[in-house]
Amino acid sequence: MEVFLINTITIYITPKGYQKQRAESEKGDFVLESDIFKPSRYNLIDEDESGYYLLANTFSRALIRVNTATFKKVKEILDEPTIDINSMNKNKILAQSLVENRFLIPGDFDELEFLGNLYEKSRKWEKDLGVAIVLTLNCNFDCVYCYQDHLALDMPKKVEDSILKYVKRNLPGLEKLAISWFGGEPTLRMERIKNLSAILMNSCENNGCTYQSAITTNGFLLTGANAEILKTCCIENVQVTLDGPAAIHDQRRFLKSGKGTFDTILDNVMTSAHLFEKFTLRINIDRFNANSIIQLLEILEPIKNEVRLAFRPTQSYEFSKNSVHPTFSQSEYLPIEDRLIDEASQRGFRILIGYTGLSSTFCSAYRQNVFTVDPYGDVHRCPNVIGRRKDRYGFLNREGVLIRNDNSIQREWDTYTPLDTTECRVCIALPLCMGGCLWNSQSSKVNSYKCFPKYGIIKRMRVDCSLNTNLSTGGDNYE
Repeated sequence: MEVFLINTITIYITPKGYQKQRAESEKGDFVLESDIFKPSRYNLIDEDESGYYLLANTFSRALIRVNTATFKKVKEILDEPTIDINSMNKNKILAQSLVENRFLIPGDFDELEFLGNLYEKSRKWEKDLGVAIVLTLNCNFDCVYCYQDHLALDMPKKVEDSILKYVKRNLPGLEKLAISWFGGEPTLRMERIKNLSAILMNSCENNGCTYQSAITTNGFLLTGANAEILKTCCIENVQVTLDGPAAIHDQRRFLKSGKGTFDTILDNVMTSAHLFEKFTLRINIDRFNANSIIQLLEILEPIKNEVRLAFRPTQSYEFSKNSVHPTFSQSEYLPIEDRLIDEASQRGFRILIGYTGLSSTFCSAYRQNVFTVDPYGDVHRCPNVIGRRKDRYGFLNREGVLIRNDNSIQREWDTYTPLDTTECRVCIALPLCMGGCLWNSQSSKVNSYKCFPKYGIIKRMRVDCSLNTNLSTGGDNYE
């Protein structure tokens, strides 16, 4: 019997009569027991460069490498619309392995219905609360592709107090409070991060609630001293952006004075990355810098064990300061990312792709207990629109009560489900992305990357998870 952990839900699958001890199911778990099985709708097959076959399942995240002889037997099994394992005279052990890895599922199990239920459960999950706090809209950078206006507006104390009141009211009964610091540039207000973190951590301790924290920063002020302060604030996850070697990065991400920032950021990363549990270097890629990323990898090699890389396409928006920035289309970008993933993997870098766990929602913005608060006190479900008051989801009043706007923006965020979209319902990548980015699909986008997870699935799964070799020991062993 194989046990699959999918978020908070455990699924046990076992053929009837299968000679393994069946674990007891805890309340709320699923136990699936069957005589008759069918192929999963989320199976993928590809041939690798060495002549072996790769079998992937986007629902279970199983990835298996088999030789040609075994593949023929696998294909023979998966080509059948229904499979009765107990009546099989040959390849029975192989079929049982396919069940364990969810290439075969019980005949009466509806994967699509399960994904829909999982999405709704996650969206309405009340045991966690996530708040992204934008302490300032100001920034010390003037990046060429930035979508924010960077007003000289700091969060006033009355808005901070509203956030603290909201958290205090909702903490009883919570299992986890997740706070993220965003901007503008959050490290411009280090003292407020320090003070508010102390209050929030103390509140969690008094309520028996786990506290987690993250920060997205340009890295220019992430000195050793500031990194130590952030560490005392229980910040475990840091994201910093580097867009190429100095000659390229400094033409894109510079101070308001025009001065370059690469050398300072790199020094800070090399000094501070080891302090944090997760340190992500985001690399935005477009026509201007795509050919320089290999050089950046060479520069970063000394710290490859302390950081993980996130390759992302630069995107232009109608309200960006430079909406004609030389971005790639989706079809142009993805082969470039493929090559960079190959190169970075060969050099020993860890790459953040995100295919190892079943997605209940594309991102936390879909969840009713996760939102962003900007200095106006406006509440947004997506941080891409902070400071844009007409796009707000609602606001926090002085008593710390979330007042939702009764408008199309609020209704769209509260009612969206990918299963209402035919394209998503039939897509083999649905378990990976659960509909993709809702904001990316809205009309304000110039380039949409909503559906990029369905490109190169097996390649990305192979990078993102350990190869399961349960079926690679030779076909004769499965007679």
